[in-house]
Amino acid sequence: MADKKRSFLVDIWYFSRALLHDRGARRRFLAQLLIVVLTLLVIGNWPLSDWVESTQWRFLIWWGLTFFLTCWMLLLALYDALRVRREILEEEDDFPDF
Repeated sequence: MADKKRSFLVDIWYFSRALLHDRGARRRFLAQLLIVVLTLLVIGNWPLSDWVESTQWRFLIWWGLTFFLTCWMLLLALYDALRVRREILEEEDDFPDF
């Protein structure tokens, strides 16, 4: 039982490292996360608005999840921007000044 749990945690560790280090994977994940957030926003506002607003718990869970995913997406986008900036600065340092 402990091996399965450790294996799952190791898989998550490797996935997160690959996601953070590979620019293409990071941007694909950001695009997918954007689609999920926009879908939750649209569905929660129009087709399922009565169902979401019927109880306080549904409302809090639905919009809490949407808020959490939005914050996660913004933090990942900020990380991506800072990482790209660092890569550009490192490339500029590699070229000699003439």
